[in-house]
Amino acid sequence: EGKTYTIAGFSADLPAVTDGKLKEAVYKSLVAYNSTWIDFVNGGDGYDCLSYLKADGAAYHEAITFVKDADMKETFEKLILGKIYQGDGFIYVFDQESIHVKKPDIEGTSVRKVLYRMQPIGDIYKIVDYQTVE
Repeated sequence: EGKTYTIAGFSADLPAVTDGKLKEAVYKSLVAYNSTWIDFVNGGDGYDCLSYLKADGAAYHEAITFVKDADMKETFEKLILGKIYQGDGFIYVFDQESIHVKKPDIEGTSVRKVLYRMQPIGDIYKIVDYQTVE
C-alpha cells in the first residue's frame, strides 16, 4: 500500500478478490507456471510453462527468448502467494519467491517479490506480464 508500480492497469485502489473459486484458479495457474518454469530452466526440453503465458504478452516473449545456462540448477524453496486484485479484465497478484540457485562458481538463495498481471483465457488464468517489486 502506498507504493507505485509501473505494471499497466494496476492500482491499489482496485478491489481485492474475495471469491474462493477465483482465488483457487489464479493460484493454481501461478503454482503450475512456476513449477514448469523451474523444470524448463533445469534442462527440460518441453515448453509446458508457455501454456500458462498469454501468447502475445511480454512474459511469453521473455520465456521464448530465455537462454538456458546448462551449468545452473534452480530449486523452489518457497512460493508465498499474496493478495489478488481485479480490474479492467485483468487479475493482479503479488507473490514472494525463494529460489535456490546453484552454479559451479556460486550457490545461494534468491528472494524476490513479484506483481503478476494475468488474464482469463478459456478456463486458465494466463500471465500477461510481471514486475519484480521492492
